[in-house]
Amino acid sequence: MEKLPININRPAESFAATLPEFLSPALATAITQLHAVRTDTEVYAALLQASRSVLKPTAATALGWDDGTPIVLWSTPKPLSAPVQWPASLAQESQVRCLATSLVPGHPQDAHTLVSVPLALPLNDSFQSFLLWIDEEPIDPEHPLIALLELLKPVAALALANLANHAQKEQDRQALSEALESVPLGVLAVGADRRILICNRNTEFIFSLRRIAILGNDYTKVLPEILVNAMTDLIQSISHWEETFDREFNFAIDPRTTLRIGISVVPMADSQDKVFGYVFILRDMTLTREAQTLRELNLLNLEFIQTVSHEIKAPLMTVVMGADYLLARGTNFDGEQRETLQAIDQGAQRLQELVIDLLDLVSFESGQVSLDLEFADLAAVASRVVRFYRKLPNVEISLEMPASLTPFRFDSRKIHRVLENLVSNAIKYSPETKNISIRISRMDDQIMVSVTDCGIGIPSEHLPYIWDKFYRVSSSSTEKVAGPGLGLAITRQIVTMHRGTVHIQSEPGKGSTFSFTLPQGTAL
Repeated sequence: MEKLPININRPAESFAATLPEFLSPALATAITQLHAVRTDTEVYAALLQASRSVLKPTAATALGWDDGTPIVLWSTPKPLSAPVQWPASLAQESQVRCLATSLVPGHPQDAHTLVSVPLALPLNDSFQSFLLWIDEEPIDPEHPLIALLELLKPVAALALANLANHAQKEQDRQALSEALESVPLGVLAVGADRRILICNRNTEFIFSLRRIAILGNDYTKVLPEILVNAMTDLIQSISHWEETFDREFNFAIDPRTTLRIGISVVPMADSQDKVFGYVFILRDMTLTREAQTLRELNLLNLEFIQTVSHEIKAPLMTVVMGADYLLARGTNFDGEQRETLQAIDQGAQRLQELVIDLLDLVSFESGQVSLDLEFADLAAVASRVVRFYRKLPNVEISLEMPASLTPFRFDSRKIHRVLENLVSNAIKYSPETKNISIRISRMDDQIMVSVTDCGIGIPSEHLPYIWDKFYRVSSSSTEKVAGPGLGLAITRQIVTMHRGTVHIQSEPGKGSTFSFTLPQGTAL
């Protein structure tokens, strides 16, 4: 551990002059102990031991100060039995001083004097107080104990400062190590002497290395030859000030698998710009390119769906309008002809709904849709949905919500659609009499909305996939239900855009509950 130099001549000569000769061994022993401490507790113990060479303290306490507020850091032989009202003046002391414990409410009953040793830590501008509880009456300021503690005060303060400095460095080192381990890239660092300083987990994984076997060794002797060549080439490029500090190479991890590795280098330099090492960043370009290819294919897929849907939308509108016109105006159709027209009209409307859902889904997934956030009344939105579906035959729908629901920010049009999707779904998968309930409740800083039906339910093995696009439960009870399986996917997209979550509970034969949450945010 790196330490600051201890200057034992710092205390005033007057205190050294008043120190009896018999205490010199105690002073020397304490200084030796303070120079070798490894914990704050050892600092306090050394001060206590030195004090016992003069008097017999009944107890000792170490205080830290946080903006004038005392914090007990250490106490011996046992924790203080009652809260002590520490004098605020202790935080402003600069010299060792004594005060009667009658001025310190809550002090130990067997103590009559409190000796305060101020410890100002020079490295981090913090302040501590080392306190001795003594059973004698207030002692004279010229007492040998005062002189001894004044001489030890700066030594103890520097020891505490060294420990704090070391602890901070260790904390920084640990944070850096954790950061390097979490980076989804390989990281290698070598010194100017070619010895390996850092090797993170991803580097181990890519090249099948063991850190314990390579750290501290010359990289040219312990790394794969192809990696050594790339690193050496990059170091030479930096030395000649070339513009490109990255390379790519193929690395065979087994006879059948070859990775394309990208490697970049950054020099490590001191304040005088003297290079003392190099950091190499390694990337598996195979995964990067495969991911890019998948993104491009997904984009092409979305563009194809969008183009086809737009091309189908206009002709479908013509079919729907034509069928509606004939059904409304045609009077010369017999029963069979009218049924055919109705089938055309219904089929065209289902296709029209599919096209609209496809276009919406493409818009959501490609990021073309944004939220129109405004302070709105969720109760009013839910009430509109209930009023609409109550007009349908064989539908019984109820709404339960808090008496006063504070308006909050959300996109009322899109949440209206979410509720429509969930209620429509409940109706489709319910028996002839559709008993459906909507419940709105508060959960901490969120609002939960649940739609419950008494329908056919969903087997548990299907639940993890129920929100996926185009997913439909295949069973004899669902085969007659029309729909492409996009409503729940769109619902999840809208809720996710609001930073909410979707949930489902279901049991075959008993029904389902579809729920979603919305962050309530700032109330109006």
